[in-house]
Amino acid sequence: MLMCKSTDVFEHIRNDTYDHIIRGTYEGSAQYIRDGGAFASLIADFRHRVETNTDVLPHIVHTFFPIAEQLTFRYKFTAHDAEAQCLVLRYFARIPEHRLFAGYQIQFVFDIPTEQLIGVYTAEVPLE
Repeated sequence: MLMCKSTDVFEHIRNDTYDHIIRGTYEGSAQYIRDGGAFASLIADFRHRVETNTDVLPHIVHTFFPIAEQLTFRYKFTAHDAEAQCLVLRYFARIPEHRLFAGYQIQFVFDIPTEQLIGVYTAEVPLE
Protein backbone atom coordinates (compact mmCIF):
# COMPACT_ATOMS: atom_id res chain seq x y z
CA MET A 1 0.00 0.00 0.00
CA LEU A 2 1.12 3.54 -0.59
CA MET A 3 1.32 6.13 2.09
CA CYS A 4 0.91 9.59 0.61
CA LYS A 5 -1.54 12.45 0.67
CA SER A 6 -4.44 12.16 -1.77
CA THR A 7 -3.54 15.42 -3.49
CA ASP A 8 -0.03 14.10 -4.04
CA VAL A 9 -1.34 11.09 -5.98
CA PHE A 10 -3.47 13.27 -8.24
CA GLU A 11 -0.60 15.68 -8.81
CA HIS A 12 1.73 12.79 -9.62
CA ILE A 13 -0.73 11.60 -12.26
CA ARG A 14 -1.03 15.11 -13.72
CA ASN A 15 2.76 15.14 -13.99
CA ASP A 16 2.77 11.81 -15.88
CA THR A 17 3.99 9.79 -12.91
CA TYR A 18 1.89 6.65 -12.54
CA ASP A 19 3.95 4.63 -10.09
CA HIS A 20 1.19 5.03 -7.48
CA ILE A 21 -1.29 3.09 -9.64
CA ILE A 22 -1.68 -0.68 -9.37
CA ARG A 23 -3.08 -2.80 -12.20
CA GLY A 24 -5.66 -5.13 -10.70
CA THR A 25 -8.32 -4.98 -8.02
CA TYR A 26 -8.24 -4.41 -4.29
CA GLU A 27 -7.81 -7.82 -2.66
CA GLY A 28 -8.84 -7.12 0.92
CA SER A 29 -12.08 -8.30 2.50
CA ALA A 30 -14.19 -5.23 1.76
CA GLN A 31 -17.97 -5.44 2.12
CA TYR A 32 -20.48 -3.26 0.25
CA ILE A 33 -21.97 -0.42 2.33
CA ARG A 34 -25.58 0.53 1.62
CA ASP A 35 -26.16 4.32 1.71
CA GLY A 36 -22.80 4.93 3.39
CA GLY A 37 -23.99 3.77 6.78
CA ALA A 38 -21.91 5.17 9.66
CA PHE A 39 -19.32 6.36 7.14
CA ALA A 40 -21.65 8.59 5.08
CA SER A 41 -19.90 11.90 5.85
CA LEU A 42 -16.45 10.40 5.40
CA ILE A 43 -17.49 8.86 2.07
CA ALA A 44 -18.86 12.23 0.95
CA ASP A 45 -15.48 13.81 1.74
CA PHE A 46 -13.55 11.08 -0.10
CA ARG A 47 -15.88 11.33 -3.10
CA HIS A 48 -15.34 15.08 -3.19
CA ARG A 49 -11.57 14.54 -3.27
CA VAL A 50 -11.84 12.13 -6.19
CA GLU A 51 -14.53 14.02 -8.09
CA THR A 52 -12.65 17.31 -7.99
CA ASN A 53 -9.86 15.45 -9.79
CA THR A 54 -11.88 13.57 -12.42
CA ASP A 55 -9.59 14.85 -15.16
CA VAL A 56 -6.99 12.29 -14.09
CA LEU A 57 -9.26 9.23 -14.03
CA PRO A 58 -8.94 8.43 -17.77
CA HIS A 59 -5.16 8.81 -17.47
CA ILE A 60 -5.10 6.15 -14.76
CA VAL A 61 -6.71 3.61 -17.10
CA HIS A 62 -4.67 4.66 -20.15
CA THR A 63 -1.52 3.89 -18.16
CA PHE A 64 -2.22 0.15 -18.38
CA PHE A 65 -4.72 -0.34 -21.19
CA PRO A 66 -4.38 0.79 -24.83
CA ILE A 67 -7.84 2.19 -25.47
CA ALA A 68 -9.12 4.82 -27.86
CA GLU A 69 -12.55 5.36 -26.31
CA GLN A 70 -13.40 8.50 -24.40
CA LEU A 71 -14.06 7.38 -20.82
CA THR A 72 -16.59 8.93 -18.47
CA PHE A 73 -16.32 7.62 -14.93
CA ARG A 74 -19.21 7.43 -12.47
CA TYR A 75 -19.18 6.58 -8.81
CA LYS A 76 -20.70 3.15 -8.23
CA PHE A 77 -20.37 2.26 -4.55
CA THR A 78 -18.20 2.14 -1.46
CA ALA A 79 -17.03 -0.96 0.38
CA HIS A 80 -15.62 -1.18 3.90
CA ASP A 81 -12.69 -3.38 4.87
CA ALA A 82 -13.03 -3.59 8.65
CA GLU A 83 -9.81 -5.56 9.10
CA ALA A 84 -7.67 -3.07 7.16
CA GLN A 85 -9.69 -0.07 8.41
CA CYS A 86 -10.22 1.36 4.96
CA LEU A 87 -12.95 2.38 2.55
CA VAL A 88 -12.81 1.42 -1.13
CA LEU A 89 -14.60 3.76 -3.53
CA ARG A 90 -15.34 2.21 -6.92
CA TYR A 91 -15.68 4.25 -10.10
CA PHE A 92 -16.66 2.71 -13.44
CA ALA A 93 -16.55 3.82 -17.09
CA ARG A 94 -18.56 1.83 -19.60
CA ILE A 95 -17.22 1.00 -23.06
CA PRO A 96 -20.10 0.34 -25.42
CA GLU A 97 -20.16 -2.55 -27.88
CA HIS A 98 -16.94 -4.21 -26.75
CA ARG A 99 -16.77 -7.98 -27.29
CA LEU A 100 -15.02 -8.84 -24.03
CA PHE A 101 -15.27 -5.98 -21.55
CA ALA A 102 -18.08 -3.93 -20.04
CA GLY A 103 -15.67 -1.17 -19.12
CA TYR A 104 -12.95 -0.13 -16.72
CA GLN A 105 -12.95 0.40 -12.99
CA ILE A 106 -10.83 2.44 -10.65
CA GLN A 107 -10.81 1.73 -6.93
CA PHE A 108 -9.61 4.40 -4.55
CA VAL A 109 -8.59 3.01 -1.16
CA PHE A 110 -8.75 5.44 1.75
CA ASP A 111 -7.40 4.73 5.22
CA ILE A 112 -10.13 5.54 7.76
CA PRO A 113 -7.96 6.60 10.75
CA THR A 114 -5.74 8.98 8.76
CA GLU A 115 -8.29 9.81 6.02
CA GLN A 116 -5.50 9.46 3.44
CA LEU A 117 -5.62 7.90 0.00
CA ILE A 118 -3.42 4.81 0.32
CA GLY A 119 -4.08 2.90 -2.90
CA VAL A 120 -5.35 3.29 -6.47
CA TYR A 121 -6.24 0.17 -8.47
CA THR A 122 -7.48 -0.11 -12.04
CA ALA A 123 -8.79 -3.09 -13.98
CA GLU A 124 -10.82 -4.16 -16.96
CA VAL A 125 -14.32 -5.34 -16.08
CA PRO A 126 -15.41 -8.37 -18.14
CA LEU A 127 -18.89 -8.68 -19.58
CA GLU A 128 -21.13 -10.77 -17.34
